[in-house]
Amino acid sequence: QGSAEQARMAGRSRDEVTRHDHVPRVDVQAFVQEFLSGRLTPAGQGKSTWLSYHLPKAHVKSRRGGYALSGGHVKYNPNTGTLLLSIAGRATQFGLADLWNRFLEDRTPLWQQVQQQPHAFDKYVTDSGKYTGMTFEEVCKQHSYVRWMLKPKGREKCTKSLGMRMLYEYCKALQAEAPDEAVAPPQTRGTKRKRWGPPRAPPSTP
Repeated sequence: QGSAEQARMAGRSRDEVTRHDHVPRVDVQAFVQEFLSGRLTPAGQGKSTWLSYHLPKAHVKSRRGGYALSGGHVKYNPNTGTLLLSIAGRATQFGLADLWNRFLEDRTPLWQQVQQQPHAFDKYVTDSGKYTGMTFEEVCKQHSYVRWMLKPKGREKCTKSLGMRMLYEYCKALQAEAPDEAVAPPQTRGTKRKRWGPPRAPPSTP
């Protein structure tokens, strides 16, 4: 009988890889940068010609220290035109093979669809970031988090993957609809209580 830990560890090695040959570099760049809201970077170290982009990982805690499960990744060799799509080793909203097929049919990114019809994604579940497992509608009620997200530094961090970019566009669209409801203003500390009774007399001079 295998332990639950062994089962989880085995699940880490069940990634599936889809291969496509003779893919133009311009298509892969558009897929990663525009469709996935990511960026291709050199894979590994040394003189490797491969480029890669990794979707967010899921960090799992265990008695032995914890580990990370892949969210899937793209690898591309610009010299040969070979494109490898690694399927996530964990439950995720996105399958790279499906996203690639969607991209070939319609290059409109999902995050642009969120801009146009945000309420169609009310029940969409966040699968990365601080509020993993919560719906977009629920995350948008985390007012301090949304305020941070919509600031320049937050935007920079939250628009580097498809899922977070979708969440960012969702919260931004709802704020534009109803600013007072979508993002509540920060609470201010109450003023000090006034002392009751007549004012104190000024100190007498000698």
